[in-house]
Amino acid sequence: MTGFSAATIPLLFLCLILLPMFTGVLVIRVLPERDRTLGMCYLMGLLVDFAVFEPISVYCMSQIVFASFTACTRMALAAYGLITAGSLFYLGRMVLKSKKRGEKYFTVVFPGYRPREVASIMHPRRELPRINHKMTPSERLYITSFGILLLVQIVMALVMAPFDGDDAYYVVESVQAQQTDTMYTLHPYLGYSMGLDIRHALAAWPMWIAFVARISGLHATIVSHTVLPLILIPLCYYVYYRCARQVLRERTDLVLLFLTFLSLFFIFGNISIYTPETFFLMRTWQGKSMTANLVIPLLFTALLMLAGQEVGEAWRLCSRRERAFPWVLFLLADIASGFFSTSGMLVVTMLGGLGVLVIFAATWKKKGEPDLWKHRLKLAGLTICCCMPGMLLALAGRVLK
Repeated sequence: MTGFSAATIPLLFLCLILLPMFTGVLVIRVLPERDRTLGMCYLMGLLVDFAVFEPISVYCMSQIVFASFTACTRMALAAYGLITAGSLFYLGRMVLKSKKRGEKYFTVVFPGYRPREVASIMHPRRELPRINHKMTPSERLYITSFGILLLVQIVMALVMAPFDGDDAYYVVESVQAQQTDTMYTLHPYLGYSMGLDIRHALAAWPMWIAFVARISGLHATIVSHTVLPLILIPLCYYVYYRCARQVLRERTDLVLLFLTFLSLFFIFGNISIYTPETFFLMRTWQGKSMTANLVIPLLFTALLMLAGQEVGEAWRLCSRRERAFPWVLFLLADIASGFFSTSGMLVVTMLGGLGVLVIFAATWKKKGEPDLWKHRLKLAGLTICCCMPGMLLALAGRVLK
């Protein structure tokens, strides 16, 4: 039985908010200090949680015959429990560290909110504006307009919960996993047993929805149509915000204006059932929607960061963590593409590799110092490593087919 109870909201908060934040606290340690913020913590934590769930799901559906989804749920909970324990241990260390320094605990865990120092402003690769930036009247107008438009989209997604034909397949897969304890072995249209549907099985997104539904006690359809849009719509806009910052840099007013116009395009872009705007607001829960509206913008954010470092050899002025940041996003985007959609996995992998080739071609020099050639070989190796999850998942599909 599934239904709303007193524990439903706390359990949803645990699955959708706390677990990603606990994971993100550990992951953002590899980022530069200015990028260790709440938004980046949640984004990277959620993507890493997806990356953890993917191999567990593939193993259970391919190797466990009976009660495969229960086994998947238990293994995922064990993995998330270990991550949470490590995160709590790290947070405890940060409490002691903040007391020794006499600094606020929040800024020790999230140093991206510390006030800018003079040295950082004078740095050639000076940091972008932070939360302490004093907003101008135009910026207040833009952010208010964007906030209203975002609220309208969230409320409409919650109230309307539009139905789509793909509900008959993808949402049914989540419902079957929750209610029959199977994973891609029942025909979603007819209900009879079949072999493992490997074409869709490698995209574990419907199984993760069923996992959240199983933990919270809600019906998987409610999780898909009502709960997830409340999380995913703001998360996508955060990725657009990060992408816009790479292009517009310190023009905060233009970044907010870009988000405002983007919101208008999404609201009024439903000119057919195939537009990205339609997928974003009416099929938010679908894997291909998240591939188009979350993963690909995240990949472009990583490529823009990489291009900014390569132009004029600015990477020589960047710290090791600053140089690693775009590759971390690239890797997480490639993993998430396979988690959301099997077709998106190939698109994102090829798009990422092509993007790096374009950057190479635009910044290529026939002559260069030895360390420049070493840097180029390193970037080529990193590109192959970041594309490897998509290629391995494609190979797994070929083997299991």
